[in-house]
Amino acid sequence: MSSSPLPPPVSPAPPPRQPLAVVRLPKQAPLAAARDRGRGARPAPVAVVLGVGGATPEAILPDLISELPDGPDPLVTGRELLADAASIGQTWVVVRYGNRPRALAYVPGQRRPRVIETGVYDVKTISGRPPRHIAIEHPSPELETLTLACAPPIRAGDQAAADLLMDALRSAFALVIVTTGDPFQEGDVAVLAQVAERVEHLAFVVTPAEAAVGPGQRAVVAARGEKLASAPWYDRAAGRDLMRRLAGWAAAASAAEAAAASGAAGPVGAPEVPADDERWRAVLSAELNPRQGLTATAISERCAAIRTRCSGTFSAGQGCADLPASLDRELHALSVRVTRRIDRDAERATGEVCGALIGSPPDQAVLARARQAVRRAIESSEDAAPARALMVTTTAGIAAVLGHPAVEALAAVGEEPRRIMTTPIGVAVTSSCYHLWRRRDPQGVSQCHAWLTQALRGVEAAVIAEADRRYDEVRSALEAFAADAVEHGFLLT
Repeated sequence: MSSSPLPPPVSPAPPPRQPLAVVRLPKQAPLAAARDRGRGARPAPVAVVLGVGGATPEAILPDLISELPDGPDPLVTGRELLADAASIGQTWVVVRYGNRPRALAYVPGQRRPRVIETGVYDVKTISGRPPRHIAIEHPSPELETLTLACAPPIRAGDQAAADLLMDALRSAFALVIVTTGDPFQEGDVAVLAQVAERVEHLAFVVTPAEAAVGPGQRAVVAARGEKLASAPWYDRAAGRDLMRRLAGWAAAASAAEAAAASGAAGPVGAPEVPADDERWRAVLSAELNPRQGLTATAISERCAAIRTRCSGTFSAGQGCADLPASLDRELHALSVRVTRRIDRDAERATGEVCGALIGSPPDQAVLARARQAVRRAIESSEDAAPARALMVTTTAGIAAVLGHPAVEALAAVGEEPRRIMTTPIGVAVTSSCYHLWRRRDPQGVSQCHAWLTQALRGVEAAVIAEADRRYDEVRSALEAFAADAVEHGFLLT
């Protein structure tokens, strides 16, 4: 049987930017979360569950949730699904509330999630490639107030996986660390010290049931910081006690978020703005213009680093079959890094423009309302960038799948608990790429290099273009916001 034609050889010169191929899919039914909670409702607070030292999150979930799907009646067997997802090594599993028990696989390139039925689909290759995340929904009362996001294991030196974990922790209220009774490795302790600073609450769970962690092992962890030293420890038998504590932490997080939202929406004195004051224009240019250029440079540097790391996988004798998975994980990390960077720059520029308008740094209430006003201006603009997922194709080109559900399929956790000011950027590898490199000759390393180089050139150009579009949106929204403030003599928020 003859193999399919190889991708065209790579030109030494970077290809010019060209319009993306846009895939328009037919409209589908609303997603589960929107149907169950109501579209626009605030998602439940998220607790991230991370296994270290060989432990995995699925070992403790049945102890935390009284009615995790198990048995012949539900659509899925919860424990089997969790174990399968953990074996993939790059798929997150989100356990959340739903009106009926089911599991949904969110696969990049698809506009709606796929319902998983036990024995029907192989989770590892559903729709031709691993999903970015799987959502297990069930009407357990414990899940009404919080969501559990189970992270894949982090291997030594896997910076992409570490980046994705850090990004998920930005919006999490707690981190549950699952460990065994074995001594901690130095790499695990280093990861714990790094992640501990990203969340407000921490807890440890020891598994299996007969395992125990001695005082010496706890002391190793406690020496890496006050938060780790003060974190409570549980064994599996006390899983329900841990769930009650998580519920209390989640309630406090929800109350704090609601208070912040009501403060931003409630009555706030409108700061006065001097008439005909144009100083904000220079501030806006000074804030956004250089940051936009730095972001483009950072994207180029990141793509070069991705090429080096991905080339190392098949240059080390592993063949080309693992290339799509390695590249997909790296592109996922690139997506969240660029999205968060643009979000930080937009928030910083909003604060600086407000300060230039009113002549002093704005307080948090004014700043929150200003951010909301700028976000609304971006969303209502006719020139707003459409939500779309960027997909690397078998010919090393870039296609786009339109729609917020397509972007959600690229996320690690799913719904964005904390609204960002611009549309997220998402990049992934199509399932066709997985098929392509499974069929290729394992010795064809030069073909892998050529395809990877060309694909990353396309990714670099597409992501820079997407980033530029978002900076332009922020600039236009801030210009409109500031011009209205000067015209009316006070901040309109």
